Amino acid sequence: WAYSLVIYDLDNGAELWKVPAHGDTITDLHLVDGGGLLVTCSDDCSIRLWEPGFGCGAYRGHAVAVEYAVPAAGETGRLCCVRGELWDGERASQIGPLKSKDDTEHITAVHLDEEKNLVFKGLMSGEIQIVNLRTGEVTATLKGHERSIKSIGTDAARQWAISGAEDGMARIWNLESGQCIQHSRVRD
Repeated sequence: WAYSLVIYDLDNGAELWKVPAHGDTITDLHLVDGGGLLVTCSDDCSIRLWEPGFGCGAYRGHAVAVEYAVPAAGETGRLCCVRGELWDGERASQIGPLKSKDDTEHITAVHLDEEKNLVFKGLMSGEIQIVNLRTGEVTATLKGHERSIKSIGTDAARQWAISGAEDGMARIWNLESGQCIQHSRVRD
């Protein structure tokens, strides 16, 4: 494995944990369960779930590089990953697509709100679509970014969303109205 995963102590910068992680570039990672689980994905077409000190479980089956993996904050352990496929992290199996057959635009970021059964899809155009997971219906579209969405998140109360894009802007959205209420250019 040419690409290692390294965990550092933020207080003193000391290396706490280092393991060979993937066979290609690590493209995304997330801490889950208060840091008890780390999810990584890679251009080597795999997702790995790490328990520090206990090793990992690898989920393969992707035909293309895994650009992002978003763990759900819920009991089912679902993951949104790779080009709009929804995968079950417990069974390492695909649940279904997040893209309809009419979708032609590349998904560049996702955020899963399992409590409300919603997924936020960031698109290459700069739009964010909010999709009902049960019906597949797009319930809202957030417009304001001019380039590809790179990151999406929501607050704990699920009233606000925040997004970052390749246009250099960070935006805060009111989810009830769908309006951008604040934006700021991120400096290099």
